[in-house]
Amino acid sequence: MLSIEERILPLLFPDGAETCTVGQVLVRRLEKKFRVCHSADGERDDLSEISVAEAREMAINDESGRFRPLKSSPDLRRGWITIADSTTRLVEVLEAVHPGAVLDALALSEKRVAPVTFKEFSGRQTGMYRITAMLDEAQATTMATAHCNSRFCTKDRLWTVAEHEANSNSHSSLYPCLEPCPMLMEFARKSMRIEQSEEKVQLKICPDDVETLKTALQHLANLETDTIDRVADYGNPANPRRAQRALLILEQITAETDATSQSE
Repeated sequence: MLSIEERILPLLFPDGAETCTVGQVLVRRLEKKFRVCHSADGERDDLSEISVAEAREMAINDESGRFRPLKSSPDLRRGWITIADSTTRLVEVLEAVHPGAVLDALALSEKRVAPVTFKEFSGRQTGMYRITAMLDEAQATTMATAHCNSRFCTKDRLWTVAEHEANSNSHSSLYPCLEPCPMLMEFARKSMRIEQSEEKVQLKICPDDVETLKTALQHLANLETDTIDRVADYGNPANPRRAQRALLILEQITAETDATSQSE
């Protein structure tokens, strides 16, 4: 049986490709070596060479020095380069920067694993995360769509909310997300707590004000993560993921209102 390294190469470089991108990492083949750097630094020649251990350390914090709780978040530091002298070392570098990425991609391509659904995953939770199973399909869809937006994560979400949900992805991703991550589950827990609130605010506002609210929420959702102290602080109403969720809910409400008005 071929080794992991021998099986990974065709996955990373299909049909003789010279480059591949995994999350925010660009890999270029150099005869028997591999040039590894940030995907935005592919053409730079002033990069600082680092070791595998240094790459792992580098991925811990963002440019401002804040801890990155999600290693797939699109805030990987730039300015570094690693020359891997073997496929084994290449895998080590990729695992250091984006843990689990290529190994999950390989397992997925070999059909040794399959994406789960949020329904089955949340149904297995215990303790404080049991509450996440109470989200109905619409609520869970809104929560997942907000949290897993490409502005917040570079992974390709392959898990779905329910079994019948369509997933058009070909499962060829080099950075697949096969199940909800701990941050997603914390966001799901917060979302359910919000849904459980007995107080519901009903607003009667003009369409122009609705557009203002949408614009404000879009602004919050698009803010750089360094505008808040902790990326995973979902108790903060200004958290970009919270804003994205609120924006989706507002858009759903206005769409339902428009549909009702047209039918009358």
